Amino acid sequence: MKNRLGHPGLEDRNSSSGAVTGDLPRAIIAGTAAALLGGLAWIAVAFVAQAKVSALAWGVGALVGFAMARANPTRSPRMGLLAVLLATVGLVLGTTVIAVKLMPATPAPAPIPLSARIQADSEFMAQVTAWDLKQRKTFLPASEAARGIEA
Repeated sequence: MKNRLGHPGLEDRNSSSGAVTGDLPRAIIAGTAAALLGGLAWIAVAFVAQAKVSALAWGVGALVGFAMARANPTRSPRMGLLAVLLATVGLVLGTTVIAVKLMPATPAPAPIPLSARIQADSEFMAQVTAWDLKQRKTFLPASEAARGIEA
């Protein structure tokens, strides 16, 4: 059956039940393959460019939609939802591999001892000294005040 644009299968409905006919399993297989290939292509481009190229996500989605449309010419909301879900699988695969392999974990900076931080910041040192003076009701040299906080 041809629709008003002359494309076969776009309005291919069973006249008695109104159900959409077509080859849904074939479309799912094609969409899954396209999602995996698109995700792998995205990974390859990211490794060559040494950066995550997020604009290629649109290409992965388009590839999945095109593959599913070619495999099953029948259009339905279910086909669109499946295409979105499969494209998301490809994008999650790509994002995960790129995040794990391309973006190396940077080691945390070595912790700076509290006394060194206090002594490096003169305003903070003045606040610590004032706090210590208020607490002890006596004056301690700055270096002793800093050591007392760390202990």
